[in-house]
Amino acid sequence: MGHFTQKHKLKKEHARRLYLAVKYGENPKTAKLFNENEDIIDHDRNVPCPFSSNMINLIGCCPTQSRKIPCTYKSIPYFHLVLHLKTYHNLSLSMAQKISKNHREKLKKMFSLNVN
Repeated sequence: MGHFTQKHKLKKEHARRLYLAVKYGENPKTAKLFNENEDIIDHDRNVPCPFSSNMINLIGCCPTQSRKIPCTYKSIPYFHLVLHLKTYHNLSLSMAQKISKNHREKLKKMFSLNVN
């Protein structure tokens, strides 16, 4: 299942359906595993770094102690964002958490995504 969620970015529920179909010998090409209206891709999985070229103005701040701006990473798994901001951009934990929270809220408004 990890392959389907990591490589193909399927939502866990849909990756499980596909995994079980393959495990029990169903042909995924002919089996009706998904409704045609279902969105099976996990769009909230990765987010752009707040310090990437097209995101800097979105968060409304740019810490002066940070280097590596603009960021060269195009997208980051959301659950790694605080760690990325701490280690790659050399921010304090509290600053990284504030920026991550602000970034999440701005992305929700901008893209109407359910970023958790």
